[in-house]
Amino acid sequence: MNEGTSPFLINERSLGFRWFFGFILFTEFRKARADESGEYLFLFDEPASNLHESSQQKLLSLFERLIDKSKIIYSTHSPYLINPKFILNCFIVKDTGRENPNDYDFRQNIKAIPHKQFVANYPNEETHFRPILDVLEFNAMDFELTDKIVFTEGKFDYYTFKWIKDKFFADRDFSFKFYPGASVDKYENIFREYLAHNKKFIAIFDADGNSTTKGKGAKNRYLKEISQELEKQIFTLDNIDTNFNTFTTEKLFTEVERLQIQKKSFPSDTSFNKNHFNSAIQEFFISEESFALSDETKENFKKILEFIKNKFTQLDI
Repeated sequence: MNEGTSPFLINERSLGFRWFFGFILFTEFRKARADESGEYLFLFDEPASNLHESSQQKLLSLFERLIDKSKIIYSTHSPYLINPKFILNCFIVKDTGRENPNDYDFRQNIKAIPHKQFVANYPNEETHFRPILDVLEFNAMDFELTDKIVFTEGKFDYYTFKWIKDKFFADRDFSFKFYPGASVDKYENIFREYLAHNKKFIAIFDADGNSTTKGKGAKNRYLKEISQELEKQIFTLDNIDTNFNTFTTEKLFTEVERLQIQKKSFPSDTSFNKNHFNSAIQEFFISEESFALSDETKENFKKILEFIKNKFTQLDI
């Protein structure tokens, strides 16, 4: 092969380069064989080995392209190979026979536990990805806490806001990221951590209820138990527009749109079902599919995104 004016042998390159080279040969070229039909199943054991973090992220994008007419199953110890789009397809492999990490006299009982089930068994986890990161024993360093992040109530709000921003406002300067929380009442530790490291963040909660499991109640509890300075960073939807009072994220869409979106994944539905609607939004997000939203709905989300942008500008001052 040639790079510029210098020829070189493949085996003179790094292990990571050779891995990628072999990956392309055995996947994309394999799929291109005209004399074979059907769907391929690719199994990868620790594909992150020998790859830099940035290369691991590139590998994820290759996986997304590869799953056209094929399927992939892979194991990993790397947090960089966790794809938020496919988090519900993740299994956590755990030795349930070892109750204490210091116990070496035990009978192994290896189980592959679906992510959703694992989260349900550990209700005190404060983030959507935390269970997997805990199992991987991943500890973020100070500089890995992200600036300009928007905390949402849960994974479905994350899917909704990110899908809307990427699909309908990609040309706008909305340079912030959304965070898929576990629920509105489980942010105490992460808010303390972000305040301690002086990181810029905004939280957008629903404008419902005064209990600690609802948007308004959770905001009041964080202000009381953590710091009043969070008044500048935690907002409910009615703080953005009084017309959004009592709104949950789903109500930012028109009633007609909610059912239309829902029927994309559940065509037999005749009435609104919150779980079905959110699952349909997730499918739109994963497939990067668009939808003809009304001007009213787009204006609702534009107000929120502009509000977030302005608040980050104020935090920069």
